[in-house]
Amino acid sequence: MRKGTTLIIVIAGMLLGFAMTLLLRPPLVEAHADNCSVPKTFGALRTARADGWLFFEDSAGVVRAVDAACQVKLTINRE
Repeated sequence: MRKGTTLIIVIAGMLLGFAMTLLLRPPLVEAHADNCSVPKTFGALRTARADGWLFFEDSAGVVRAVDAACQVKLTINRE
């Protein structure tokens, strides 16, 4: 009886973990710009928002937000 109960608990735990993984994962974001060139000096792409904004961080720690029209809308300098 104990083996059967243990097996059911393990299977239930696995199903619960799988369900939570599916429900809590972040949504996919798709960036959409017709033609956009961002200079390599802006650094690496760190994240993207659903409204098309892209966030880049360079080696000095400066973060730049570029909108869907390829305009730098926000620059954050770190000291």
